[in-house]
Amino acid sequence: MSIAPKILPVVVLLSACADIALLENNLANVAYQDAQLSYNLDREQTQVRFRVGQTRGKFRVADARLSFPQHNLAAGVLEVTLATASVDVLNPLVENMLRGREWFDSNNHPLALFRTNPNARLTPTPQGSVQVEGLLKIKAINQPLTLTVTFPAGMPDLADPPDHVVFHAEGSFKRSSYDMSALPGFAPDQVQVVVDGTFVRQGYKTAGKTGPNGRE
Repeated sequence: MSIAPKILPVVVLLSACADIALLENNLANVAYQDAQLSYNLDREQTQVRFRVGQTRGKFRVADARLSFPQHNLAAGVLEVTLATASVDVLNPLVENMLRGREWFDSNNHPLALFRTNPNARLTPTPQGSVQVEGLLKIKAINQPLTLTVTFPAGMPDLADPPDHVVFHAEGSFKRSSYDMSALPGFAPDQVQVVVDGTFVRQGYKTAGKTGPNGRE
């Protein structure tokens, strides 16, 4: 008596189980690949301030974006663009000087750009901050800049990504590195930068409408 009729259903069942396992694995891979979180800056809730000696001022943010795999903040990419002509120190004469060729040269270089290094990582610290290594581009000159980022509302929970991320960032650079060496005896070389702002998860809607995860 042939046993083939008895074996055939088992073979079919095993084949079906293998197909289901493969499908589940593919779906899991798709879900993992799609778990890329993107945030845009809320420009109305963000301030970029700077200090050079006793001179204090601010810039307008033209654009800023943050993206990272949901469970891997260290692999994130941060990009911030500033409009150099928006420099504001509450003194029109000084502002016109800062927009000039010896400083930001805003007519020829209207934007300043900070972007994380391609091979660098956003490094969480035991103190609850994140070290962000990147390049600051001013007047077509790129120089390294490290920002220390803290989160007043606490480190974001990557298992349940928030719709809003409130942050505070600090860093410094030397203006002489960007050929901004005018008035050496009047203004120090070191420039302190402070950013306070809010990132909003891409796709989130305000004005009482719910966001992508059902929150208002």
